[in-house]
Formats: sequence, structure tokens, C-alpha cells
Amino acid sequence: MGNRGIAEVVGTLMLVLIVVAASIALAAFVASYQKQLQAQQAEAHQRSLESLKVLDVTGVTPRPVPNQLMLGSFSFVLASEFVNPSTVASIAVNGNPLAHFLVQNVSPSGGAPFCYDDSTQFILPSFQQVEVTVNLLSTGTCPNGFFSPTTTLLVNSYLQIDLFTILQNTFTSVFLPPTAIPLIGTVSEFVGMQFRNVPVLDGSTSFQQGNGTIVSWTWSVVNTTGGLSPPPQTYAGEKLIAPFVSTQIGQTFTFTIALMVQNSNGLIGSSTINYTYQT
Repeated sequence: MGNRGIAEVVGTLMLVLIVVAASIALAAFVASYQKQLQAQQAEAHQRSLESLKVLDVTGVTPRPVPNQLMLGSFSFVLASEFVNPSTVASIAVNGNPLAHFLVQNVSPSGGAPFCYDDSTQFILPSFQQVEVTVNLLSTGTCPNGFFSPTTTLLVNSYLQIDLFTILQNTFTSVFLPPTAIPLIGTVSEFVGMQFRNVPVLDGSTSFQQGNGTIVSWTWSVVNTTGGLSPPPQTYAGEKLIAPFVSTQIGQTFTFTIALMVQNSNGLIGSSTINYTYQT
């Protein structure tokens, strides 16, 4: 009976130990799960609060090639509206990831510009602004922005800037070029010895969608009368008396007229019309 009693006591103790161990393991699992859940909730909360904005596009520079509308470089101002620093894992322009980009402090200002590459994560301090410059040429302080040097952007096309952060947020900004609408109107003016209706180049109905405003109107006029194709004559202004006003009577002239409008972001829009002028 003594051995049996000892065996029962030992069995009870073993059962108690098993229960205690199971309870400890369960408590540890619950604590670990709660900690993981809290970390996920905290990360989700931080993700929902993170806010980055592209305020403006500046410094749009065409490539130094005549009659080309390709971009040579451009910059944009990036601002943080987040209480914590944001780590930008990558940046893409028009769907093309950047291999290099140059960063210069704006607010607060100061410090030397730094060239980042795809292996260096860019940390934007809280509530600060920087200017990010993308170079599309083979020369410059920072190498060509894209992985492929053949990737090009057009001055008369949109710019879509995507920012990807390590909190798995994506912030997208789109900047549109203006739309050029060249019209030929008339105005009564004293020409020669009498008042006549003379043609007017009118770009006032050109418009800008989204960010930016139209800041310049440039006209290119080519006299194509009789199949001629002389060098174009350029003029500036939203609305102006047509430069081909003539005092000759009973004459017919033909022209190819192009209007190029540029917005405050440096993007352009253009359109061409053919016009017959009868005196």
C-alpha cells in the first residue's frame, strides 16, 4: 500500500506539472500573439497616418536638341505631413522606377544635395520639404535617372510620380500639360484707308486641367502660299493681331499656324491649324 500511495502522489504531481507547463505555454503563446497583434495594429495605425505630397513640379528643361520635346531634367518638391520620418523605398516616374535622383533640402534649407540610388533608402524627416531632381541626360551631378538610358519623357506629356514607402504606402501625384486651342478671330481695325475686319490669333480658350496655370502662349506662323515653306515666324501673346495682315485686295494666302502653351510646371501643349486668309 505504501508503494501504491507513493505512486499516486507522484502521478498527481506529474499531472500538476503537466497542467502548469501547459498553462505557462498557453500564457506565453497568448502574450506573444497579443504582442504581435499590437505591433500589427500600431503599424497599421502608422500607415494610415503617413502622408507625403508632391507640391509642385519645377525646373522642367527640354533636351538640348532642336525641335525635340523630350525632357532633359525636371524637379519636384516633396513634403512630409507625417509626425514621424518616412522612409521612401523607391520612386517611379510614369511607371518607370528611378535608379538615381538628387535631393536638396528646401524647408528647412541647408546642406549639400545628395545623389541617391536604388540601393539607398531615402529618409524624409517629419514635416520637412525637399526638392528631388531627376536627370535624363548622360551628364550631370547625378547619373541618368532611369535604369535604361533609352527611357524618355516628353515635355508635352503628363508626369506621374509614385512614391513607395517601407510602410507599404503608395503616394501618387499626376501633373498634366495644358491643352492648346488655336483660333483665328477677327477685329475691326483701320487698315490702309478704311476700317476692315482683320484676323486675330486667339489662344484664350486654351486651358489647364489639374495642377498649374498657363503662363505663356507662343505662335509659329508659316506662309505656305503657292507651296512655299519658309522658316516659321514666332510671336508671343495670348491674343494678337495676325502678323500677316495685308492691305492688298483680292489676294488669297495660306498659312500653317501652331500654338504652343506652357504652364507653371514647365509642361507644354501644342496644336496646329491651317488657315486661308483672303483680303
